Amino acid sequence: VPKHSKEAVKWYRKSARQGYAIAQYNLAQKYKYGEGGLEKSNLYAYAWFNIAVIGYAAAKKEKDILAKAMTAEQITKAQELSRELLK
Repeated sequence: VPKHSKEAVKWYRKSARQGYAIAQYNLAQKYKYGEGGLEKSNLYAYAWFNIAVIGYAAAKKEKDILAKAMTAEQITKAQELSRELLK
């Protein structure tokens, strides 16, 4: 079965916005690695991992690992982005 990474991102985003933690986690992974037509972004990856933590415990480990590669200012921006994405 061929992989359709861009199509997956479309559905992860739709599901993530509806509150599905595993979709939020998977979308964060796509941002972390720059897959599915997304530009690699620690900011967006962290923000989605931060949201996914609420319903998917594995996201905490990923968020903590990513935080080690970010500055305090970047983490603050990512947390603000999390709040915006939850609206």
